[in-house]
Amino acid sequence: MLKRTGAQSAPDVAGEFGITVEGARQQLSKLLERGWVAPVSDVKGVGRPILRYSLTEDGHRLFPDNHRELTVQILNTVEQVLGQNALDAVIHARAVEVEQRYRAMVDAVDTLEEKIEQIKQMRCEEGYMAEWKKAGDTIYFIENHCPIGSAVQFCTGFCKAELNTMQKLLGDGYEVQRMEHLPNGDRRCMYVINPIKVLEN
Repeated sequence: MLKRTGAQSAPDVAGEFGITVEGARQQLSKLLERGWVAPVSDVKGVGRPILRYSLTEDGHRLFPDNHRELTVQILNTVEQVLGQNALDAVIHARAVEVEQRYRAMVDAVDTLEEKIEQIKQMRCEEGYMAEWKKAGDTIYFIENHCPIGSAVQFCTGFCKAELNTMQKLLGDGYEVQRMEHLPNGDRRCMYVINPIKVLEN
């Protein structure tokens, strides 16, 4: 009902399903506990505001969504119809766009830690659940989730591009290595970042 008609009050739900208003509130409360709906106060004129419930993002996920499969199908079609070079061009174009977007934030700060923090924040906004920690001179940059996992399973070129992007953002003074990798069966992706020591004559 909420998917079809949008935000509704408990009396609206009660009328739709032929139950009591209290029964409707109980059902909405269960959905609220699961994070599938969220309440919004609707103030109209004088009197108490009306509480309406609408689907949350998690609530919308309960309905069929084939965007992941579609992504893989599109990539597969690009490769089969246009060839590997075309697929590589798509991956490269995405890498360039990501680097440009990140660089605007990374170049605005000075220290390595500040740069890593900027990258972490942007990765979190994109769904990577990123975090980092430092031990001595080594920084461990961790991504606990991969929002492009379906595409990565089809084409590891995306992973190579992301590693290269991280290296470019930090510059030649640091070595970036991926020590854990989701497609390899690890539970997360982890980059290890170390300063490159210059040997003196």
